[in-house]
Amino acid sequence: MKKFIFILICLQNFCLQAQRNKIYTSLKDALKHPQEVYKLDLSYSRIKKLPDDISRLINLEELNIAQNKISNLPEAIGKLTNLTFIHANYNNINRLPESIGNLTKLKTLNLSHNNLVYLPNSICYMSSLRELDLSINKIVKLPDNFGLLTNLFWLELGNNRLNSLPTSLNGLSKLEGIVLNINKFTVYPKELSYLSSLKTLNLARNKIAVFPDELGLIKTLVRLDIQENGVKELTTQISRLKSLDYLNLSFNPLLRIDETIGELSELKDLEIAFLELSLFPESILRLHNLERLNLEYNRLINLPESISRLSNLQELNISENEISSLPESMIDLVSLMRLDLQGNKLRRLPDNLIQIPTLKYINVSKNKSLELTSEQKRFIKKRNEEVY
Repeated sequence: MKKFIFILICLQNFCLQAQRNKIYTSLKDALKHPQEVYKLDLSYSRIKKLPDDISRLINLEELNIAQNKISNLPEAIGKLTNLTFIHANYNNINRLPESIGNLTKLKTLNLSHNNLVYLPNSICYMSSLRELDLSINKIVKLPDNFGLLTNLFWLELGNNRLNSLPTSLNGLSKLEGIVLNINKFTVYPKELSYLSSLKTLNLARNKIAVFPDELGLIKTLVRLDIQENGVKELTTQISRLKSLDYLNLSFNPLLRIDETIGELSELKDLEIAFLELSLFPESILRLHNLERLNLEYNRLINLPESISRLSNLQELNISENEISSLPESMIDLVSLMRLDLQGNKLRRLPDNLIQIPTLKYINVSKNKSLELTSEQKRFIKKRNEEVY
């Protein structure tokens, strides 16, 4: 008898789990058995409006209404208090109901690619929220109490119209990533410097000409992208970002790279393309963990012999510069896998260049005066064919 009861319980659990995993793709079908619906996917359905009847799906946990033509979410959505996941990206949503704050179990909310200008204050009460994507909207301001979202782990705000952040933001102690590219910032938002867990910061394509010393306070930072801001000089305090793994300074009117950048001992990926550099930054040679270096579209005329010190370098892009020769010491770049030399003024390559054992790809196009040996031609052709 006990065995029979055990089997019956297992069977019931199996059926319940199967029901929880079932994905309904029709609201009409879902409303036939509303209490049995846990997942509803109405994406790509050409829906213009969600009916109030959706509130009958009281056990709904996951809702996908992406890629439709919805302009507003109904107040009734606030009754779906078991929701943990909403994808409403790629719609025409221009406002959110106050009731959205009732969704206190929600962990993921994707509202990217909509027409939002303001957010209701109630969004700050979604206490379980971990991932929030509001990118590609028209948002001009965040609610003052935004810092109440204390479980927030990742925040996407790129491509909006923000020019400041609320002071409460520094309460987001669990936030590890914030994307603020393509906004209207002209001054560095100092609230960012007090995010104690921040690892990724993207402020690319704003108009922040000066990054103050406070930037150096984010000691947990691993990835920093400040490309295309009009930065003319870096704060020396950037050297305090000892955990930095990726740094993008491209498309800024920097005439030189400060010596202190050489103190970023963990840096593996450095983007300093589309600048006005005429001299190779010597400080880079101290970055012994560097694996990828992008120097394309500068005005470099040569590389130093000491480039061989970058023994962990795997990718080097020095395309579209004015380099006429390469140092023989490049043979010591024992980890180099990809080398882009396109669009320079090279006349010859060092004979030993093709002896780098790890080298898999070389681009030498658009070097009009370049003369290759027959061995170099065979090597380049073979390796490039293997890659593609």
